[in-house]
Amino acid sequence: MELIFFIYGLAFFLMGFAVLNYPKKDSSFFLARKIPFVALFGIIHGANEWLDMFIMIDTMKLTFFLRIVRMMTLPLSFLCLVYFGSEVISSRNKKCSFCKFLTPGLLVVWAAVFFLGEYSELRWDIWSRYLLCFTGATLTGIALWMHVPEIENTENSKLTFNLKVAGSAFVVYGFLAGSIVPDGDFFPASALNYSLFTTRLGVPVQIFRSICAVVIAYHLIRVLKIFQWETQQTLFNCEYRFKAVIDTAPVILFIADSKLNITFIEGRGMESLQMKPSEIVGRPIAEAFSQVPLMHEKAQKALAGEEFTTMVSFAKSHFEVFFGPFRSSRGSIQGVTGIAVDVTEQKTAQTQMDSYRYEMEKNKALAAIGALSTEITSDIAAPLHESKVSLLKASNGLEKTIGAEEVKINIKNGIEGLSRAIDKLDSFCDKANLEKPSYAQPIEVYQITQRILSVFQEMAQRSMMKISIEGTDILPVMPISSRELEQIIYTMVQQLILSADGVHIHNLNIAFSIEETFLYMRFSEYCPHRSPVDGEKMPTAGMNVFPDKDKFNFELSVLKGITEAQGGTVKINPNSQGGFIYEIRIPVSA
Repeated sequence: MELIFFIYGLAFFLMGFAVLNYPKKDSSFFLARKIPFVALFGIIHGANEWLDMFIMIDTMKLTFFLRIVRMMTLPLSFLCLVYFGSEVISSRNKKCSFCKFLTPGLLVVWAAVFFLGEYSELRWDIWSRYLLCFTGATLTGIALWMHVPEIENTENSKLTFNLKVAGSAFVVYGFLAGSIVPDGDFFPASALNYSLFTTRLGVPVQIFRSICAVVIAYHLIRVLKIFQWETQQTLFNCEYRFKAVIDTAPVILFIADSKLNITFIEGRGMESLQMKPSEIVGRPIAEAFSQVPLMHEKAQKALAGEEFTTMVSFAKSHFEVFFGPFRSSRGSIQGVTGIAVDVTEQKTAQTQMDSYRYEMEKNKALAAIGALSTEITSDIAAPLHESKVSLLKASNGLEKTIGAEEVKINIKNGIEGLSRAIDKLDSFCDKANLEKPSYAQPIEVYQITQRILSVFQEMAQRSMMKISIEGTDILPVMPISSRELEQIIYTMVQQLILSADGVHIHNLNIAFSIEETFLYMRFSEYCPHRSPVDGEKMPTAGMNVFPDKDKFNFELSVLKGITEAQGGTVKINPNSQGGFIYEIRIPVSA
């Protein structure tokens, strides 16, 4: 029997240590969260069986002390199984949420049954098995079976089989250790006990318990390989994602040793350099990138412990390069690591954007000159024509008058001078293209809006302005030129972005619609976090935004001039959510 108890305890002891020490940190499997309690059962119950073995041998003359210790280890080990089984079942099945109360409930019942009866080690042992062992082992077996679908999803059929066997073995063990108890003088211990089992089968029940322990230990340890499989899958997925990024993204990842010799370099960004990794690995950074001395200089600083980002250029390609020290697990610097991102396209796009923005600024200035010229010519042409008409009338009146020849000559010269001035003014208008076009043309509102928003994308982000557009699918036929309409939208978007405080999120909705014979452009600006300024006067519906151009900035006055020159209007209305709605109305052709 001593050998049986030794094997019995060793099986559970090894299982407990294997489960407890097997790496399963950050595992996504639910089994990993509570299985340490099965490990504690194995260690404590293994020690309990060895206590039985030492008590039987009695070589240490410490039988009384060992019995006291055994009275604590026996129920404690079974309580670990009760807690594991009840927690897992209540968590996996909401209908069994009451199971979480089994641990404290059984502990109270077990204590009540023992302390209300005759105090004895035998009674302690029997009721620990009836209430704690049988229930805990059975619940543990069921809990392990509840994890079978999760393991089946990984397509590890062998591990699924191991988990099923381990769960079944726990149920069998619960019957052998929890219902077949030492001989007692009360039912059912007086009917189903060790003596009856040995008499009927010819072998003690401890042999079958030992077999169950070995089966549980073997198959549960095999199940632990699911955590190794999970780690391998995680490493594979990480490697796959790393490979996907390296092969698809325009980046270069490199590592150099303490002598700044390149030991690793990969990435699709190598294509733009027309270089292969095999040509660079093993070479010093200064030699591999000889055309960019800055690389060697920055790598030396990274080797000293610095981290920084810099811009470098290789031929026609531009890279943003991060340098940092490559540290060992102990924190010592072993070399340099770097990531170079190809930003050639972004740099080219930025150059194009800057060019477009410059053109728009130039067009804005030209539009301002045009609007001002239109106003000036309008103010000058009317008096000139009126003066010419007045002089013609005066000349006709003097034709029948005798004398006053000098006056007639002066009037005639004045009329000729005015005619020359009007001709010069007309010539200026023709060359400055100040006349309205004689035909209407369709305007592509969508392309104009998208072009302008792409210019102000970065500026809007810095100002925390969110921009949305509606109704850009229309194609109005309008007398206004597309350049003038673009100038109107450009000016409004620019001014509204500049008005944002850059602290709170602002919302700008740009909506286009055709109503009757007009194109309506509504710029709805709203900031939910902005509170009104003290003394600020809320504008009323229909109020003109620019009643007097001298009181507003030059750019918005230009916008007003372009709009009104086309027979349009600019108005402001309160936004029901707060803020304002700027409404620009321009006639369209039928």
